[in-house]
Amino acid sequence: MARATLRTTTRGTGIKLLAPESKAIRAAMECVKHSPEGADYLVDRFSNRMVLLGMTEQAKGMQRQLEDFREYVHLKTSANGEAWQGEFAETDFKNLHKNVADKAAQEVAATVQGPVRMDFGVDEDSHYKRVFVSNGQKIAGEQARPLDKLVNAFFAENDIVRDNNILYEATKDGEIKYEGDKPKKADPETVDTLMVTELKDYFDDHGIEANVRSRSSQSKQQAQQATARAAKAEEAPAPSGPSPSGDEEAPTTAPAA
Repeated sequence: MARATLRTTTRGTGIKLLAPESKAIRAAMECVKHSPEGADYLVDRFSNRMVLLGMTEQAKGMQRQLEDFREYVHLKTSANGEAWQGEFAETDFKNLHKNVADKAAQEVAATVQGPVRMDFGVDEDSHYKRVFVSNGQKIAGEQARPLDKLVNAFFAENDIVRDNNILYEATKDGEIKYEGDKPKKADPETVDTLMVTELKDYFDDHGIEANVRSRSSQSKQQAQQATARAAKAEEAPAPSGPSPSGDEEAPTTAPAA
């Protein structure tokens, strides 16, 4: 069974346990991506490490990512009937994401009541944000996870991969394409058009009534404003108030009733 270790370090006369770096976690995920047992081990090891460090609250985001990764590995195995030791055929890869989408749709039906409105934005750097609203209330946290899985499956079926909220072009087997030594970002306008014209039907096909709205023009404007502010700050630094945060949320107006 493939396993990967998470780093510790020696300091002074004792051994101090450190939180694993994201680079180490990604390397571990790469190591166990064909092994359900390895994925189980990685999730359990990370969870135990965070408990020992007293960092379970701070690590919630990464914990969710690892749990989704584990689910993906298990689904990949069940879709093929045995542990995947090579590249998926295109039909297998598409079937995998259909399984992911079907399971996510069941979770949405169990946790979200009523139609869903999705506002999304893709800026000039292919940075993706979104917000979900139902019955005038924002859907966030654990409740939003199955909706994100459904959107990710939609991306995958259209040869797009989301990594750290950046959208990339992908091969038929789900690997990020490269131009030279740099990952190839998905074209923002192409993604925007795809989501506006096809994502609603994708939701409908999975039994979810949805209204999908683009806020990409706002995302682009905000990105340009941020660049301008950064340039201005370099010329004449000045204190400023806190700015809105939320890596996965789209620019949006107040939730509509």
